Amino acid sequence: MSYVPSLISLVFGSVLLASGCARPAPFEGGEELGEQGAPVSGSPTDNQRIILNGLPTAFFEAYRTSLISLAGGSLTSHAAVKSGLIQSQDGRQLLGYIAKCALGWDDKLNVSYQGSTYHFEGGVGLASNWKDGALTASEKRWVSACLLAHANAFGIQVPLSLRGDHPALATTPEEVVQYPVEEGAFYGDLFEESGSAAMFACPGLGFKDACEAESNEWLDVRVCAMGAGSVSECGFYVPGDCYDFAAPSPGACSEIEGDGYGACRPTMDPDEPAYAEVITVYLKRSEGSACGSEI
Repeated sequence: MSYVPSLISLVFGSVLLASGCARPAPFEGGEELGEQGAPVSGSPTDNQRIILNGLPTAFFEAYRTSLISLAGGSLTSHAAVKSGLIQSQDGRQLLGYIAKCALGWDDKLNVSYQGSTYHFEGGVGLASNWKDGALTASEKRWVSACLLAHANAFGIQVPLSLRGDHPALATTPEEVVQYPVEEGAFYGDLFEESGSAAMFACPGLGFKDACEAESNEWLDVRVCAMGAGSVSECGFYVPGDCYDFAAPSPGACSEIEGDGYGACRPTMDPDEPAYAEVITVYLKRSEGSACGSEI
């Protein structure tokens, strides 16, 4: 499997109205008047875009019914209203992340509700055809992986480099240099209709680097993939390390090529069905860091 890394460079100002400034802290939620003023690094065509995380993890269960409703049809203004997400500040924040993960950088979702029009900008493009019909099973898992990757237990913004086996997850050599610290992998299905939401993560090589683990301020506030055989602070089940080069068993994921993991499982059982739709997150080093190894 060939893994093509991705950097995404837009600030997640998830919900805005018709004219003003971008919201500085997506964790706070809410809408502001104005065009989205998200700074873009490079032109949209070179795919050099970084999306900041900060999505509260409690949203996934709180709005589970809304997510399932959205996935069952085209992503339209009517569907957004019907799902109920547009009705609250938190729901609109989640809808902003959904649009960023699903739609391309040159697309947006406009939602009219109670006399106001909300604009949700696209970004990554993992389900760019969602406006034309319901999500496929694979698209559900790709969008889920993206949402899980952007979750933050503390609501702190952290710039992320997303990498994985999807055409929308493309990167540049500059990005690879700027984002060398492998945090971990994220996978699951937030749109699954039966049972609870499937939310999984596994720690990557950055947590095994003693220097990075001790001094990296970005890694320090990214705890959703921490643990082994337990539930992380974000509510994601962490079966174990993504990949263990020393052990007979490869780890939670059985495929690795380039900068991304693939075939990641909910448990460490090698016979467990695996997710092909996996997003591996890379972080920056702390400013002035003396860490030099990428493990």
